[in-house]
Amino acid sequence: MTNKIVVSFLAFLFFTGIFSSCINTSKKAASYNEKIVNEQIKLQNCFNEFEATFEDYKKEEMTEKLRAASLQADSSLAFFKGMDDFDGNTELKNASINFATMYKSLASEEFAILVDRYSLPDSLFTSQVEKECYNLLSEIDKKYNEAYNNLLNAQSEFAKTYNIKIESPK
Repeated sequence: MTNKIVVSFLAFLFFTGIFSSCINTSKKAASYNEKIVNEQIKLQNCFNEFEATFEDYKKEEMTEKLRAASLQADSSLAFFKGMDDFDGNTELKNASINFATMYKSLASEEFAILVDRYSLPDSLFTSQVEKECYNLLSEIDKKYNEAYNNLLNAQSEFAKTYNIKIESPK
């Protein structure tokens, strides 16, 4: 009788420990994900502010906001690279690094060209320049969508693996 009680008690402790460990891992995973999401939001907001300057086509403002967005891309990239892996899982971290790298690349290439083209006087903004801008915007969308979808997929897999709830992007 005493052996059954001891075995039952040890089994209870074992399963309680496993359950507690799973809860702690989920909490840590949620915290890890939240750090990444907060940094992504900072990065995205800077580029949204830059893109908002396209409404007025003022070169100084576009240049200033692009510089700020580029600096945020550098900061976010350093943040993501400096993060530890989570429990040996690198997919979310790597997708975040790729997302920040994509923005850094766009800032130094496609967006920089757009600033130059959008700041041309109307007399120099020919149909050829307009077509070039359209092609640049299409390329930007393609690169952004690829990096963003990879990030969402990594985040979704991370959430499934560690049993955490993530909010859908709006």
